[in-house]
Amino acid sequence: MSCTLYRFYDKDKRLLYVGISVRGPRRWREHASDKVWYSDVATATMEHFPTTVEALKAEEAAIKTEAPAYNVEIMVIAALPDAPQAKASGGSGGGKAKARKPAKKAMKKKR
Repeated sequence: MSCTLYRFYDKDKRLLYVGISVRGPRRWREHASDKVWYSDVATATMEHFPTTVEALKAEEAAIKTEAPAYNVEIMVIAALPDAPQAKASGGSGGGKAKARKPAKKAMKKKR
């Protein structure tokens, strides 16, 4: 199943949050309804992956190397590449994983 990695930025292009979802727009509405930082979102980028496992790897790398302001957990894949299940791991920590470049397509927040 395909999965989308998304990054939310504020008006000053500061990275606020990195996440993944197989149901993008619905997930973003959930953020809008329960995250105080969502009102600061001005733009978003999306990067599509053929599998959730690939998206999880890219998300972990992005959180570790790009240090988004509001991520508090990293989804960790139990046993790659065969295990699509994931568990939460605290902290956004540092790391040497290289993040993928964000997609050039940007979505503007509707006001």
